[in-house]
Amino acid sequence: MLELLSNCGELPYVHRDVATRAELDHYLDRWLTRDMAHFPIGYLGFHGSRRTLHLSEQEEITLEQFADTLDGRCQNRILYFGSCSTLAVDDEVLMGFCARTGARGIVGYTKDVSWAESAAFEILMLTDLLHASRIKSAYDRLRREHNQMTERLGLRMAHATWASDRALMSGASR
Repeated sequence: MLELLSNCGELPYVHRDVATRAELDHYLDRWLTRDMAHFPIGYLGFHGSRRTLHLSEQEEITLEQFADTLDGRCQNRILYFGSCSTLAVDDEVLMGFCARTGARGIVGYTKDVSWAESAAFEILMLTDLLHASRIKSAYDRLRREHNQMTERLGLRMAHATWASDRALMSGASR
């Protein structure tokens, strides 16, 4: 999917396999350098559960631990959690994550998602996020134009002072 977007001229990307916290920290440090500023979206494709990314069967990281790692270094960056249920949390957690990390926004799902369905949606969403001047306007546009998908996936977006409607969390673990 990332290769398709790249070949269409929409999304430059660098792909890295990560299975440990040390690898994640290393690649995040590299992504957050000035040299990588032309890669504004950090796509984190892992298994997930409420508030947690599962890096492997042995290692996981919570949103709070992730925010500690990124502490204020994510200016002009968007973090996309392509994982099941990771953003099934209170608005304050999402906004606090953005405030703590300095991220322009956070995006992800509140429900368990199928890979194929989320990949199809991500083509639309990532293109929109790259060109959107504001996270909230991207969210509103995706809800309006792809309402069934956003509801089925439980799409959530937030920035430091706003979080999307919690109504999409119905059916998600809270």
